[in-house]
Amino acid sequence: MRFFLNKQWLLFVLLSLFVLLTRFWNLDYPNQSYFDEVYHLPAVRLIANNDVRSYEWWHGPIEEVGNNINNHDWLHPPLAKLIQASFINLFGDNAFNWRFPSALFGIGVIFAVYLLSQQIFNQVYPSSKAQNLSLLAAFLTALSGLLLVQSRIMMNDVFLVFWLCWGLFFLLRWNPELIFGQLKLTNKTSNINLLLSGFFFGLALATKWSALLLLALIFSALIFIVIRKKIWKFLPLLAFSLLLMPSLIYLFSYTQMFLQGKGLSDFTQLHQQIFWYQTHRQEGHIYSSTPLQWFLNLRPIWYWTSQNANSYQVANIYALENPALHIVGIVALIYLLFVVVKKGWQSRIAKLYIVLTLTYLATWLPWIFAPRVMFYFHYLPAVPFLGLISAEFLHSHLKPFCKLSFYSLLALIFISFVLFLPHWTGVAVSKTWVQGLYFAIPSWQ
Repeated sequence: MRFFLNKQWLLFVLLSLFVLLTRFWNLDYPNQSYFDEVYHLPAVRLIANNDVRSYEWWHGPIEEVGNNINNHDWLHPPLAKLIQASFINLFGDNAFNWRFPSALFGIGVIFAVYLLSQQIFNQVYPSSKAQNLSLLAAFLTALSGLLLVQSRIMMNDVFLVFWLCWGLFFLLRWNPELIFGQLKLTNKTSNINLLLSGFFFGLALATKWSALLLLALIFSALIFIVIRKKIWKFLPLLAFSLLLMPSLIYLFSYTQMFLQGKGLSDFTQLHQQIFWYQTHRQEGHIYSSTPLQWFLNLRPIWYWTSQNANSYQVANIYALENPALHIVGIVALIYLLFVVVKKGWQSRIAKLYIVLTLTYLATWLPWIFAPRVMFYFHYLPAVPFLGLISAEFLHSHLKPFCKLSFYSLLALIFISFVLFLPHWTGVAVSKTWVQGLYFAIPSWQ
C-alpha cells in the first residue's frame, strides 16, 4: 500500500496519463495525409504490399490523392517505414494506424528520457534527488510542442530520437563514469550493455542518417579516452559494438529489398542516389530554416490548415516548440555553462554539464555544414537533452534559491503548452487568437 501512495509513483502515473492523452487524442485528425505524409504514406504502402518499387528511386508519381500525384519516400533507411507498414497490415490502412507507431514511440521517448536521466543523475546525486530530476526531465520533455507534433505525424524523426536515447542509456549502463571521462575495464556481463548500445544506435542509423551526428561524437570521445589512458584492450570491443554492429543492423534493415531479388549493386546505386539528393537538394522552401533559427525557436513549419475555415476561426498544425519551455532551456544552457566557467571544468558536476551541453550541441549544430535545405524537425533529437539541461537548472539551481520562482516557471511552461495545444493539433480557434498569440512573432507565421 505504501508503494501506491508514494508521491513519485503517483507523479509518474499522472505523467503517463498526460502523455497518453496528448499523443493519442484525436490522432486520426486530419484524416488525410499532410506535409511529408504525402511522400511517406505511399512508401509505407509499397513496403506493406512488398512492392518492388519500394526501393526504386527512378519511378514517377506513385499514387494520386485529390489533385496531387505523390512520389514515394526512398530517401531514408527503411526501419521506421517497416514498422509503420506492419501496423497497416495488422490493423488496417487508415489515418489512426498511419500515425499510431509515431505516437507509441513518442510516448516511449518520454520514458526513455526518464530512465536515461536517472542513469546520468545517479552519478552525481543521491538516488532520491536523481529520481526527482528524472521525473522533472521527463515532464519537461512531455511539454515539448515539437516532440508532440512529430509524435502525431507519420514521419521518421520520433523513431530516431527513441533509438538514440536507448543507445545512450545502455552506453552509460556499461560504463557510468564515461560522463567524467573515465573508462574502466568491465566483465562480460557488463559488456552486453555496450552491445545493446551499438544495437540501438544501429536502429537509429537504420531510421535516419542523422544518427551519425551523435554516434560520431560518442565513438570519437571513446577513442580519445582509450588513447589518452592507453587502454588498448577496449579497441576491438568498441569497434565491434559501435562500428560493426550499427553497420550490420543498417544492412539488415534492407532485408526486404534483398528478398525481392535485388543485390548489392542495387543497394549501392540506391545509396548513391540518396547521397546525391541529400547533398544537392538546394531548392528553396518557404518553411525551410537554419540551425540558428532552431536554437532560437524562430521558424516553425506549417504542416496543415483546415479547408473548412470561416470568417472567425481557423485550424492549423504548426511544428513549433513550446515557447516558454524553449526560453527556459536556453537560459538553463547559458547558466550551466556559466557554472562551468565559475567552478572550473575539473569538478564532477562541471564535467556533467559539459557532457550534457556537448551531447545537446552534437544533435543539431553540425547541420550548419549541411548543403541541403533544412527544416525545424531536424532539431527534434536535441529536445530530450535540452529537457535534461532544463531540469538540472530548475531543480538544482533555481529551486534552492527561490521555490516560488521554480513552481511559477513550471506553471508557466504548462500553461504555455495548454495555450499552444490547438496550434499543434489542428483545433479550430479564433483568428484573433491566432494573430495575437500564435503569430506574435512575425517569423512564426
